[in-house]
Amino acid sequence: MNLTFVTILLLEASHFSPFTRYYITEIMKKLFYIGLIGLGMFEILKVYFIMPMPGSQQIDIVDIAYFLHTYRWFLRIVFGIMVLGGSAKAFQVRRCWIPALSIIPVIVIIYFFNF
Repeated sequence: MNLTFVTILLLEASHFSPFTRYYITEIMKKLFYIGLIGLGMFEILKVYFIMPMPGSQQIDIVDIAYFLHTYRWFLRIVFGIMVLGGSAKAFQVRRCWIPALSIIPVIVIIYFFNF
């Protein structure tokens, strides 16, 4: 079941108070931005831990690099679901260009660190 669908069901229920609806909306917006930051950081760290960059080889992080590489698709899917689940409420703001603009750096990071 999609997180957005669950959110719509929760927000359209008439028995919730306006404060509860506002609280759920704020959680979904935060979920969107946490998913974006998590996806970007995952892609950066995945490359940083494996490639010989300054400081990346000084600590013993082979296990972390192996974990990130092994579960890369699982982590991408989890962060993607977080972004998709929160995107409905993140774009329902007065300035909808802010969430759209915040997606661009993550797309650039994903492109440059994978291709």
